[in-house]
Amino acid sequence: IKKNKQLEKFTYIASHDLKTPIRNITNFTNLVERNLKAESYDQAQVLQDLAYIKNNAQQMTALVEDILQISTLDYSDQDAKTTIKLTQVATQAKEALLQQSAYQHADVQIADLPTYYGNASEFYLIFQNLIQNGIKYNQNKTPQIRIWATQTDTTIYLHVRDNGIGIKPEFQSQVFEFFKRLHTREEYEGTGLGLGLCKRIVEGYQGEITLESTPGAGSTFTICLPRK
Repeated sequence: IKKNKQLEKFTYIASHDLKTPIRNITNFTNLVERNLKAESYDQAQVLQDLAYIKNNAQQMTALVEDILQISTLDYSDQDAKTTIKLTQVATQAKEALLQQSAYQHADVQIADLPTYYGNASEFYLIFQNLIQNGIKYNQNKTPQIRIWATQTDTTIYLHVRDNGIGIKPEFQSQVFEFFKRLHTREEYEGTGLGLGLCKRIVEGYQGEITLESTPGAGSTFTICLPRK
């Protein structure tokens, strides 16, 4: 019953978040059409409206992609699980992000991580989201991300630390909720699904993801995984 309630809530919010860019695209398409039909039109205004349409289309695409990733977690292919080299997976996520111009200025350091039995694609998404967040929510000239691991006899701890803007204590318990955004899209782009996706993946391994953060001094996410 609880899972069905969560699904209903997720579906409702997802539908609402998809409606907004669709409505914006429709409205601005109508404005462009009306402008072009006029005897003389403002080319600068048309270009501005087209840019707004493109931005909303990109926002909608990102949201759909994140929703698809989340929807596939309950149908994870057990055959895809194998002993994976977490250092290699984290490095692949890092290199893919640093190829993008928006992230090229970051300094991402990855220490030796242990191997773990799991789905490499799922851990790739975890590292991708945590590295991306550490760079995006960052006002330093050089965002710094540090990834390392500690271990006990029963648990592996993966730590991801950044020097970003940090999160106020009163909001820290909310960051793993789906569609929870602490900033407007004008301030920081995003769908509000990334950390919720990380939490769902980690919980699928009977693990836990926690956060320690100081506003203005950065955040450290710790993934606790039981040894197999």
